[in-house]
Amino acid sequence: AELLKAVLLNDLRLLQGCIEKGIDVNEVDENGTSPLHLASFYGYHPIVNALIDARARVDAHDREWFTPLQRACLHNHPNTVKILINRGAKPNSATRQFMTSLHICAQVNALSCAEVILDNCDSIIDRPDWGGCPPLHYAASYGNSAFVEFLLKRNANPNTKNKRGMTAAHWAALNGHSDVLKLLFNSGTDMSLHDQQMRTILHYAAMSGDMDSVKFILENTSLPINNQCSAGYTPLHYAVLNGRSRVAGILISNGANPFIASYFNGFIPLHIAAGFTEGTLSCDLLIEVTHEIGYQSTDGSTALHFACQYGRIARSKSLIAKEIPINAATNQGVTPLHMASRHGHDLIVKHLLSAGADCSLKTKSGLTALHLAAFHGYVVVARTLYISGANVAEVDRIGRTALHMATQSASSNSEFMIDYLLSTNIPVSKVDCKGCSALHYAARSGFFHTIQKLLAAGACANEQDQLGYTPLHYAVQSPSDLALVSAKILLHADNTVIQVRDKSGFLPVHHAVKAGNLETVLFLIDAMSDATVPSSCHPYHLTLYHIAARYNHAQLLQKLLAFYHARSMTLDKEQTAKISNTIGLEMDSLERIPIHYAMSGGECSHLYPILTS
Repeated sequence: AELLKAVLLNDLRLLQGCIEKGIDVNEVDENGTSPLHLASFYGYHPIVNALIDARARVDAHDREWFTPLQRACLHNHPNTVKILINRGAKPNSATRQFMTSLHICAQVNALSCAEVILDNCDSIIDRPDWGGCPPLHYAASYGNSAFVEFLLKRNANPNTKNKRGMTAAHWAALNGHSDVLKLLFNSGTDMSLHDQQMRTILHYAAMSGDMDSVKFILENTSLPINNQCSAGYTPLHYAVLNGRSRVAGILISNGANPFIASYFNGFIPLHIAAGFTEGTLSCDLLIEVTHEIGYQSTDGSTALHFACQYGRIARSKSLIAKEIPINAATNQGVTPLHMASRHGHDLIVKHLLSAGADCSLKTKSGLTALHLAAFHGYVVVARTLYISGANVAEVDRIGRTALHMATQSASSNSEFMIDYLLSTNIPVSKVDCKGCSALHYAARSGFFHTIQKLLAAGACANEQDQLGYTPLHYAVQSPSDLALVSAKILLHADNTVIQVRDKSGFLPVHHAVKAGNLETVLFLIDAMSDATVPSSCHPYHLTLYHIAARYNHAQLLQKLLAFYHARSMTLDKEQTAKISNTIGLEMDSLERIPIHYAMSGGECSHLYPILTS
């Protein structure tokens, strides 16, 4: 602490006292910073000399492999740099990112330090960092024009590319440094070079939005204004994507073609402007110059689809006013109305409907806009669609109504949506192509509040689907806490549903055992009058014991055996004796007892004592 105090206070006498006491001048902190790093950073020349005289390591590395020389460059202390080099510091040492002292000078515009370094080691002038960038790239990127000029005079290569194929001109264009671009141009830099993605300096200038850079490139180079990168994007695409409306305007006035589509997604600039960016200026500009306003991308989307997807109200209105096809469908049959409904943009939905959007149109999977609004919980949108004539009884390709969609939704608004749909007198008992009603869907998800609402609206608790499943068959398979509540609600509505078997002969309790829902199983068997354990009957004849053993539910199996043993005790002595001797030995249709099922699972060590006892 005393040594650091001496360094930070630039107190040479205190430092010499510390050295005389034998304090280690190479001791570092948790970041690997030595006293010499600090003295060099602050440019304390006497302290630097004293530390080196005391055998401080002149090329010590901190955690990021910065040396004292690089710290001196960071604060532009040329005299300190001279001292360190004269005392043995290596000007070509590099950090973890392979940055040399010259890279650091270029970054912070430490021109005086750079002169000293190159006078002592000119071989590093084009040394790349970890990304392949030489010092000239740093100077160009940070707009240090005097430093760029200095490096060029020292014969730095202006056409060197980094690992991404970028040159110094690309960096200058990207960061809007037109003065650096002019320097590079006047020095004979090849301005036509492209990066690995085939982007020219005009692409980068368009990204930056710097008008001077764009004008300079257009006036002084022969770069094709409609040149496409490897993804098919032109400079106009990049200008629009980055919200550079003024650049977009100057590109168009210089001949940029707004109808060029990207290679993979088929986006023209209008598609991007309509949805992907903030602000309306680029979109308004492109609407005026785009003659085929309904141009579709690779997946069939128009600009209106993107505006509807991202909730761009003003842009949607502008596109509608220009008579863009209001019901244009994508390859999957999605219209702008589907898109706006899917994302809950009610104002846009209203504008679309006022302009003639057809709310009865379906996607390739048969979904209407109401289906999508219902599934995603947008009650206001659903109300708008219904008021505008949407048919609440319309079904998709697998027979689902909007109510089916709402009952399987995880949206926080799903219950409000169900309340609204029920208020429209939507058919509650309508089934899909598999025979499932909305109540089946709600039971499968364990949404017990929804189950209550549907039952109150007239849904049938013992309706069976194509597999013979009632809502109770599904409810008992949901997570345990939900299963128990749902089962109680369904039994309260119709207690006969507990005895309904599916097409394979299984009762709801069989499915509860398979799911391992202990409390639900105990509730169901207590509600049943069977003195003996229920079997699935023909063709499998599986008891609850078989299923519990097969799925390794040891605690549940023990509870079942105890329950039916206790229930057998309520019978007369002869029946009790007969049943007690066979509990746990019931056979399936192939004469296998529960222990066979336990063994088939491979883990019967904890089930075996239960069954044999």
